[in-house]
Amino acid sequence: MKTIFLTSGSTWTVPSDWNASGATIEAIGAGGNGAAGSTTAGGGGGGGGAYAAISAPSNINPGDVLSIQIGAAGGGPGSTGDSWLKDNTSTIVLRARAGTNGANTGAGGGSGGGAGGDTANSIGSTKFAGGTGGGSSRPGGGGGGAAGPSGAGQSGATANAAANVGGAGGGGANGGSSSAGSWPNTANGGNGGDGNAGTGHGAGSSSAGVDGGAGTNGGGGGGGSFVSSTSSSGGAGGQQNVWTQTSDGSVAGPGGGGGSGAGNASGIAHAKGGAGGGYGGGGGGGGRAGSDFAGGAGAQGIIVITYTPSAPAAVSRSFGFVIG
Repeated sequence: MKTIFLTSGSTWTVPSDWNASGATIEAIGAGGNGAAGSTTAGGGGGGGGAYAAISAPSNINPGDVLSIQIGAAGGGPGSTGDSWLKDNTSTIVLRARAGTNGANTGAGGGSGGGAGGDTANSIGSTKFAGGTGGGSSRPGGGGGGAAGPSGAGQSGATANAAANVGGAGGGGANGGSSSAGSWPNTANGGNGGDGNAGTGHGAGSSSAGVDGGAGTNGGGGGGGSFVSSTSSSGGAGGQQNVWTQTSDGSVAGPGGGGGSGAGNASGIAHAKGGAGGGYGGGGGGGGRAGSDFAGGAGAQGIIVITYTPSAPAAVSRSFGFVIG
């Protein structure tokens, strides 16, 4: 089997050894950006990207130059955030929808979380939705986890309190045993959700000035804390290494959502959202702060092609004999 990653560019030239029989083409849409906080409220988490796949694709032949789009972080669903591939009839045969960017809707209500990439607007024989970004109040909301070949992404936690408390955890990626982020509504940040294997969450911060822990293996990032009148930022989501590229041994996979920044007194700084993990993880929302309250960036999308190379054509040979 041969595996190819497409992470940039607008075209893909089909290799000369392409064999559609048994081939799969998979995609993850980009994660939405977490919204920035402000001096009065935190921002909502970005939604995770959807997953879509096709098998034994038709109208794709060796040497074809096919149009593609790799979902741009924060590009949004229906726009540059979707990942898609067209066949040689210029028909989109694969599309993974992007997650929606989070929003900052003001100081109350636990709102503003971005929607995960949906299956209704994705194209493929297999489709899973991305996790929803968590809403916010004074702390930010956690980012949603990306979907993957094993299932849907999970939601980032919503932080719904107009108080000086810790941030929310991001959601886990890729179905299986992945779980939603948590939010304890205390000075400590919430844990991120676990990834597909039931592990990998980033721990919420419980120490003054220490950021939330980064997720691993598809887990969500932990939320920042507000301990001893000192705030901290959310941790990044982690990537689950699902695929290995044949040419260079690099790895890729869906990512968990970023944790959010803490909610704190408006004169205190440093309450940023954590970045979405891997491919398709949603960014965590920035917390309420006097400054330094940026939302976490969503992760870009990816297209992954796996196929069994065709056997080289047989070469006929002729032999002559001279008898004399």
